[in-house]
Amino acid sequence: MKTNSRIKLLLTTVAVPAVLIPVSNAATIVDDNFSSGNTTNNARFRYDQIDLGWYKDASSDWTISSGVLSNPGTTTGIASEGPVGQLISTLGLGAGLTQISVSFDYTVGAGTSLYFHLIGWTQNGSPDANEIIGNTQPQNGGLQNQGDTDFGDVSILTGADPGNGTADTISFAENTSGTYSQTFTLTGYSWSVDESPGLTGSITSVLDFDFIQVAFATDMANADGSGAVSIDNLSIQAIPEPSSAALLGLGLSGLLLRRRRVI
Repeated sequence: MKTNSRIKLLLTTVAVPAVLIPVSNAATIVDDNFSSGNTTNNARFRYDQIDLGWYKDASSDWTISSGVLSNPGTTTGIASEGPVGQLISTLGLGAGLTQISVSFDYTVGAGTSLYFHLIGWTQNGSPDANEIIGNTQPQNGGLQNQGDTDFGDVSILTGADPGNGTADTISFAENTSGTYSQTFTLTGYSWSVDESPGLTGSITSVLDFDFIQVAFATDMANADGSGAVSIDNLSIQAIPEPSSAALLGLGLSGLLLRRRRVI
């Protein structure tokens, strides 16, 4: 007896989950374990110091040695306590980087407060090559900004227009140590209306900044070394927001062809 059978191959579609694909990679702004380098003396932070390392006042006690950035806490006063910092260009960091991730190890001695400053700057005029960005001699942990005429500035830590004190900083109290780690989202930040000659609008990514200023400053009560501070393993990265890294894989439908045999 002869039996006829029909065999059909059917192509069916099965939905698959979205595939996570990075929009852009993280980009390094600072990666410093202080195993080398030094602090250069200058009474001001200046435009022509971008990407040239750490600057401080000539009378400052900040040094890079023995694998740390430190202040020995043996001389109180404006110059010795004043900020040590650097200016880093954002050129070439890439698009889609809407967050800045920060981490570092710290130790703060008795009677001392440590302040961390992180500011985004954008040219807003016609600066001279050596135009002053800030003063390296402010007291009580502050960082004096002096570039508002030809630059706009925003605190990456708070989104505010940074002043000359410590309001827009991260502070660390006496007799503390540990690892600080935090991520800051730039979207939602905007330029202050007081920027001259009128820089306004929203900030959407790290590329809205021409350069970034990172600085540490202290406020010391003692001069006997008990209030020494140190910083190590400083890492500042520009990264994309997690939601911006999700894309549908395998085409717009995310469909997978599966072969099924029917008799």
